[in-house]
Amino acid sequence: MTDMGFDDSACANHDIWLDLVPSTGSPDTVIQIHREVLDLMARHYPDAHAGQGGVCLNREQVEEFADLLQANVDTDVYFHRIYFFRRLLEYGRNNLQWTVHLPSVPYLTRRPKNRYLPGQFHVAEANTIAEAIVQDLRNPAPPTSAARYGQILLSAMLYGGMLHVSNLRALVTNLPSACETAGHNLVVPLKTPDSADRHNLWFADPVTQALIQRWWRDHQSDHPFVGEIRHPDQAIKTYLRHIGIGSTLSVADLRQQCHHRLALRIPPVLVDYGRGLVDSVSLPQATWQRLHTGLALNRQASATDSDGTSMPAIPVTVISGHPSDLEKSRQIGYWRALQRKIAKRAKSGTHAAFRAEIESYLHQHAGKLLPSLDYILRWGIDLVTVTKKHELIYYPGREKGQLRAASALSYMADVAIYLITSAVDEDLVTMDAEELHDLYADAIALCPPSPKAHPHDLIAQRCAEALQRFHGFLQFGFGAPPVDFHDLVSSHNGRINVDANVISYTEYEQLQQVLFPGQTGDTRQKMRSLIAMLAFRCGLRRGECLRLRLCDFHPGSCPELLVRNSRYGRTKSSSSVRRLPLHALLSDDQLQNLKDWVDYRASVVGSALPEALMFDVPDPIGVEKALMTPIRMALHQVTGDTTLRFHHLRHSFATWTLLRLMIPDLPQQRTPFAQHDDFELDACQNLRKQLLHNRSAGRQLLYELARLVGHESPETTLKHYVHLLDWILGQSLAAEHCEPQVSAAAISSLTELSWTQIYYQENSESGSGSESGKFRLSQYVSRSNRLPHPYVYSLRKPLLAPLAGQVSVQLIDYVQMYQVIPKVLAALAANKPVDGVANSLNLSMETFHQWHRVANWIRTLKTDVNKPRHLNVATASKGISVFPGPCKTKTEKAMEKKVFFHGCKLVRAEKDNLMEFLLYFLRNYHISHKAIRYDSDVSLKKAVETLRSLGIKREELIVSVDYPEANAFDAAKNNRALDNYLGNSATVVQGKSNPGTIRNKRFDMKIIDPDDSRADPKNGTYYANYGFRSAIYLLAILLLTDQDLVP
Repeated sequence: MTDMGFDDSACANHDIWLDLVPSTGSPDTVIQIHREVLDLMARHYPDAHAGQGGVCLNREQVEEFADLLQANVDTDVYFHRIYFFRRLLEYGRNNLQWTVHLPSVPYLTRRPKNRYLPGQFHVAEANTIAEAIVQDLRNPAPPTSAARYGQILLSAMLYGGMLHVSNLRALVTNLPSACETAGHNLVVPLKTPDSADRHNLWFADPVTQALIQRWWRDHQSDHPFVGEIRHPDQAIKTYLRHIGIGSTLSVADLRQQCHHRLALRIPPVLVDYGRGLVDSVSLPQATWQRLHTGLALNRQASATDSDGTSMPAIPVTVISGHPSDLEKSRQIGYWRALQRKIAKRAKSGTHAAFRAEIESYLHQHAGKLLPSLDYILRWGIDLVTVTKKHELIYYPGREKGQLRAASALSYMADVAIYLITSAVDEDLVTMDAEELHDLYADAIALCPPSPKAHPHDLIAQRCAEALQRFHGFLQFGFGAPPVDFHDLVSSHNGRINVDANVISYTEYEQLQQVLFPGQTGDTRQKMRSLIAMLAFRCGLRRGECLRLRLCDFHPGSCPELLVRNSRYGRTKSSSSVRRLPLHALLSDDQLQNLKDWVDYRASVVGSALPEALMFDVPDPIGVEKALMTPIRMALHQVTGDTTLRFHHLRHSFATWTLLRLMIPDLPQQRTPFAQHDDFELDACQNLRKQLLHNRSAGRQLLYELARLVGHESPETTLKHYVHLLDWILGQSLAAEHCEPQVSAAAISSLTELSWTQIYYQENSESGSGSESGKFRLSQYVSRSNRLPHPYVYSLRKPLLAPLAGQVSVQLIDYVQMYQVIPKVLAALAANKPVDGVANSLNLSMETFHQWHRVANWIRTLKTDVNKPRHLNVATASKGISVFPGPCKTKTEKAMEKKVFFHGCKLVRAEKDNLMEFLLYFLRNYHISHKAIRYDSDVSLKKAVETLRSLGIKREELIVSVDYPEANAFDAAKNNRALDNYLGNSATVVQGKSNPGTIRNKRFDMKIIDPDDSRADPKNGTYYANYGFRSAIYLLAILLLTDQDLVP
């Protein structure tokens, strides 16, 4: 190996450069490349090469040297050169007091060998079978159900990219749920028993779509085939025998050949997605409806559309004190110091000593602690303080009256650093539920990844569970609003839930119209607009937006935004420190708006303060309420989707950026959500060129996307933030080079079009007939009988009225009502005074007596045969002092709180629907079968919608159907139709009544605990959750008046 003329003695005074050059363990070519960098540095920057201190290299000098490194070498060599050069600069900056600019390093993915070598491609038999399938398309459908299912499954493997066995099984199960979206995409939801509302989708290729449509037509016309398949492989073998192929190839080997066949046609990430090696959560049906129609959902009225009425509010305790900037930067240090002190007390001391240590620290540092740390310390005191047993019922997340000191310290340590970093100087109890949800999500996102030996993110999971307990303390002690943790805390099967949702480019532009109408908005409107832009167009997290400084914006010919640690807070991880190429991510107008704002802020704070925040508002309003809450309210107003949060703007960035980078390789067919100018081919090719520095899209694309969003691995980005891989796979397989050409006879057999219609359409579109007699099936399959489109939500036009300049956010005390109603009823039943409670809540005694009258009315309701509706016979005969009785189990309490809090939220938005359901439930519920009975599917559907708005999940809502006269096949068919009619919002099961014993069809609706071990789905046995009934009783007591009690 030669030295390229490099003189080792030049670094005699500082030999660190040679230490950075690997002597072993790397290929000789890599060592040679590193020495070439040192040689170039010796020629152009001898002071830096000599290891002298105080070297200064500005941005232009570093970029000029990077151009020298890139000249006349291929991309892989340049990667090694620029990476080593960056290491040199980092060392000089950290150890030699250099003032230097660090260049960006392109992400390359290198493998010791190619993913696919020519000798590895075994596709001969798969190609033979594919030709046989095409030839068989002209024939009638296979006579047996197994062969017919096998035809669909084999087509999905060969042409649809479905190579995972569990997905094949789910495909057969969910064929009756297949539907068509706008643009005639056939979609099959790959639902499994544990997938609940969020499940993956499969977009069918043209061949499989035609086969499913023919299956659907025959199924609707009572085609005489029945039966189930036990395993997809059996059905595939049956079909292969049907077409006369006696291959010795196993189905598993055939799937491997289909994998190789697919890898020759589409990008590797899509192949791995089809094989189940890449996870990516699909979008919910409501989001797809928004994207396809361009309209807003009409689920709930926007917060800005309310009539202004609200439930009584209670005063909240606000932590006093205003720490200085220096004190704010010391908060984690304060926590660490206290943690060391109380750790000794936790091991050997008493509860009193542990509590006294924290109280002393609070007194000593009064006025110096941020509200978040103050609340955490008070929580620790509360954990080791005895809580009376009867009060635990109203204490969310608290099960024990007193915890050991060591356990209390463990809970505090699980949340302290992350919550302090996320909350900054926000007072948690003054924030509303949505703000707290986003803040907790940011805190969980700051958790480092768990060791690879653990299958799940245990650190994040512990933090989420501890935050849920901590928030229960805020609710119980300070009246904070309830927060829905369902997408923050791990589900029962150990998986972290992914809250998949996005907004389209059109919706983003409408959002900007609401946030910043015209060009005359005030500074707060401008800040909201820019923060939303940075989240949607650059993928910034909420905390990253709020912690940006003026010095993080780097103007120039290629402007960049630096996301990094500062005294205002730290990033989630080292991977989150990144440079964002604004010239590639923003339009010229957007970039100019950001430049103008930075200049304006610099003029306000002074050019001598580059550390000043880019976005800031004066106290006491706070950044959260002044900036973040209006953005979320505008999202709800524009889309009608009240599940959208600020973090979904980041999801949108990741999803749309991946799509834009892949569009040059997709068929040029634009769906409604891709009609924006940014999805034009030229714009997408330009984005790919600027980000990837070439015109090909390999695995580098995934790593570059992960770098932009601040992830260490593309796996995280794909699994949690990209939600269109299913649709992109379907679009890729609809390309001309992936779709087989078929004969007119095959098209006629699949679509029922006549030959005349087929040739007429071909002549009208191409101007001349097909010379080879072969056609593209995709041009005709959309003309066949359409599948149903499932009902999701009604739609409306987006509301584009600007938000008020000063958005007021009132704390609505759901928790206080939840706690007070049972106490008041118990006190009135025992003839105890409640005047003090009424005065503290600013409520009248008449209100309390009204609650008591409603409760007594409910308990006395009876059926037509004079049986109590809401009390069992034993309880009615013994008597009951207080109605309703308290929940006893943990699952009942969780259900009660969830339904009650959701019901309180609906009082302003959908009060009429809620009141209608409450009265129907109270007057028609029968405790003997613990279900709500309906006689028509229309009223059932309306009730299901109300229950879903109360937070009831699909797996918790059981609809049992009894038919007067129906065989098993007809009943199953009717149940699938009802499931589609209800928008897959409930679990539809067959009732237990024997055919012929009832005169009319009836529906029994029951709310259950899905994890109840007593349930027996095979026999149709489900046990109702009392927590739901209790919540309905509490809501009725709170809302009903004397006029509602009249029969």
